[in-house]
Amino acid sequence: MASAALLEPYIKIFENKLTLQEENLFRIFGSKAVKELASGTLIGCALALAATLKLNANDFTKSCLISVVGASFGFWRFKRSMCSWADHMLGMDGSPMQRNLANIIVKERKDYPWLMQRVSRHFYSEYVYDDTNLDKPMVRLRHRNHFGDILLIVIKGSMF
Repeated sequence: MASAALLEPYIKIFENKLTLQEENLFRIFGSKAVKELASGTLIGCALALAATLKLNANDFTKSCLISVVGASFGFWRFKRSMCSWADHMLGMDGSPMQRNLANIIVKERKDYPWLMQRVSRHFYSEYVYDDTNLDKPMVRLRHRNHFGDILLIVIKGSMF
């Protein structure tokens, strides 16, 4: 459900290639996400308990309602924390972790629109046909802030 839980097995593959800054950010945001999950669950349970005190129902129904609300609120805060982590890692221009995370999301987790929205803020995808797969195009990611028109650079250089 959250991006770090889904992407952690893939990130461990690249762990030896991470810079010290990326490794520290990964640990900081991971611990922050767990704290958000725990605090969200406690807050959700407390709010549900306060709301169900005057409810005329048996204790089992109240406890089920409290646990469902607490878990839902905890997972919502966990997902929000993971989205901020994904935004932060995808915003690190030119880092290997940014490229690996974007490739993993595009190739493995296309069906999560909130993850694809984060990738589309920093990259755009183009579909390229090559000689290895004529039937199926390859997805290639390009940076949104990169401009590489060589002809325009040459013309500007010769005008000045």
